[in-house]
Amino acid sequence: MCFDDDPFGVVGREAAEETLTRQMRGLEKRHFSNVTPIDRLEVKNLDGPAKLLCIGKERVLRINPAVASYPHLSNVLILHELINNKLLLEGRAIVNGRPLYEIDKCAYEALVQPEVDRLWRDGAYIGLL
Repeated sequence: MCFDDDPFGVVGREAAEETLTRQMRGLEKRHFSNVTPIDRLEVKNLDGPAKLLCIGKERVLRINPAVASYPHLSNVLILHELINNKLLLEGRAIVNGRPLYEIDKCAYEALVQPEVDRLWRDGAYIGLL
């Protein structure tokens, strides 16, 4: 272990995954209690800051290591992917097997905005923005 001034107190992917998983579980419990939780969170390289992936029957939230050490940014990304998870489980985020945001960005934004508004009213973004 290497101690440094990083926000997690311990440098390393495993520590970031553990901390971010705890944060994700807390956000799920507070703001998405009526939604099936994401199966797991990984800190791994990917194209972009975060993405909800379907790997087999598992829903995996992947966070890019470049942003994983920024807790506020990571929490905003987690909230966004929790919205995607909810929309996916409701069957509203996929059209003909493709993500709605790839097909019709305006329709996707129209689904996401009410969720962001709900989270804002619930105080999910307090201290993050």
